[in-house]
Amino acid sequence: MPTAANTANKTLGHAIRHLIEQGQAHTQTELTAALAAAGWAVTQSTVSRQLRKLGAVKSLNASGDAIYRLPPAAYQIGQTLTIKQLVETITSNEQLILIQTRSGCGSVVAQLIDEQNFAELLGTVAGDNTILVIPKSARVKPVLEKKLREFFE
Repeated sequence: MPTAANTANKTLGHAIRHLIEQGQAHTQTELTAALAAAGWAVTQSTVSRQLRKLGAVKSLNASGDAIYRLPPAAYQIGQTLTIKQLVETITSNEQLILIQTRSGCGSVVAQLIDEQNFAELLGTVAGDNTILVIPKSARVKPVLEKKLREFFE
């Protein structure tokens, strides 16, 4: 059953998505101000969390200004794609794991990995479509890789 907080966050996410689609999302400060003007009392850290949940990324618009945008695959999460379908390949060497995702989805998938709190995970570094997964040690890398493969199956 949805809680009031979940419903509010979902609606806030829709409000942020709308601002992004309108091209009004240059900075988190601007987003916070635009949301305040629309009646939302939110902090910059709340906006930041919502942007991560939406999979928003910074890019340049036609004028060369940095704005937030939603990658095409991010629009489909929860509608036609599951987060697990964003992962294309998982490869590794003796020490590190590299995950390739659909374009623009690296940060969304990396956040999901971080939220799993795998005991073997030191951290992730995400790019547009590539995630570097860093195990706590080379000794636990095979265990972490197995967990990741099972998670994304």
